[in-house]
Amino acid sequence: MSKASRWDLVAGLLALAVTSCSRSPTILVSVEDLPMEAASLHVLPLHAGLGPRSEVAPYDLPQPASARSTFLLRLPDSFVGDVTVEVGVYKGAGATSCLLATGSAKLADLQGQDSTLRVPVVPVTDTVCSGTRPLLLDAAPRLGLIDGKETIRLTGWGFAPGAVVQFAGTAAQTTFVSSTQLDAITPSRVAIGPTELKVQNKTGAFHSRSDLFRFYASRIDFGPLPVNPAGSTNEVSDLVISSLVPKIPTAAASLVASFRNDDNLRLVWTIPAQPIPMIDSRTSTFTVGSAPSGLTVGDMNGDGITDVVVALSGIGKAQILLNDGAGTLTPEPALTVGTQPEAVAVGDMNRV
Repeated sequence: MSKASRWDLVAGLLALAVTSCSRSPTILVSVEDLPMEAASLHVLPLHAGLGPRSEVAPYDLPQPASARSTFLLRLPDSFVGDVTVEVGVYKGAGATSCLLATGSAKLADLQGQDSTLRVPVVPVTDTVCSGTRPLLLDAAPRLGLIDGKETIRLTGWGFAPGAVVQFAGTAAQTTFVSSTQLDAITPSRVAIGPTELKVQNKTGAFHSRSDLFRFYASRIDFGPLPVNPAGSTNEVSDLVISSLVPKIPTAAASLVASFRNDDNLRLVWTIPAQPIPMIDSRTSTFTVGSAPSGLTVGDMNGDGITDVVVALSGIGKAQILLNDGAGTLTPEPALTVGTQPEAVAVGDMNRV
C-alpha cells in the first residue's frame, strides 16, 4: 500500500473520539478470504457506533490480489474504547464496479495499546455493480402492510451512522446497525405495490431502488371504476377483469369492456394515488367491428401477455386484439364465425 493510502486510512480515524492516554495506539488489520477478482478495498472505521467525519478513501490492492491484505491503522493520541473495522471488497479499482464481499470485526476495549484484528470477508451478490455508497442490495421482508409499523432490514454497503431510509419519499424511523445493515420501520399509507426505497447518508449521498419492496393491503375495497364516461348513455355489453397491463407495475386493477352501440372497446386500469385509498384511473379506447358484444381473454400469440377476443354480433365475426401489456390493444383482421355471435371463448383445441 502506498504512503498516501496509509494516510487516508489514518485520516479517517483521526476524527474518532479520544480520551487521555500517553501515545497513539495502532491496529494491524488483516483482511482475509479475499476473492481472486478483488481489486480494491473500502474501509469504514467506527467508534461507539459513530463513524469518522470524512469518508476514508478506498485503496487499490496489488495485482494479482492475494487472499489476505494487511494494513496498519494508527488511532488518535490517547485513544481508548471500542473500534469496529468494516470492509467492502470491490471488483474495480477505487471501490468501483461490483461489490464482491463484506466483512466486519471489533475490538471491544482498546486501552491505548497496539493490537491486531482479523477481518474475514464473506461474498455478497451485487447485481447493481455501480460502485455507489451507500448501496442497496436487498430488503427483508420484501412485503409490508400499507398500515405500516413493520421493521424492514435493508442490506447493502456504505451505510453510515445517521443514515435515513425513505419509503416512497416518506422518511422512516431508521436504526443504524452497521455499514451493511439498516433497520427501518415502515410509515403508514404512503404507497401500494412496488415502492421506491431510498437510503441517504448525512453527507447527502444516496441510493434508491424500486424493485426490492412493495406495500400490500390487508383487505379488498370495492369502489367505482370509470368504465363509462360521466353522463354517457352508452351501455356496456360485456366486461372482463384480468391482468391486462403487466408492464405498468404500479397498476392495481385492469379490465376491458365492450360497447355495442359505439363499436369500440375500452381498456381501463387503476393506479393508486396519494393519499391512499384515492384511485387514479386510466382509459384507452379502441375501435373494432360492428356491434361488439361478448368478450374473453387469453394469450393468443404466445408472448406471455393476455390478449383480448371480442364477438362482433353486427357482422358475424370475432376479432383478436393483441395486447402490448402497456395499455395498447392492436386489432387483428376479424374472423368469420356465423350470424350474430353474442359470446366468445378461447382454448387450446389441439394441444399444440
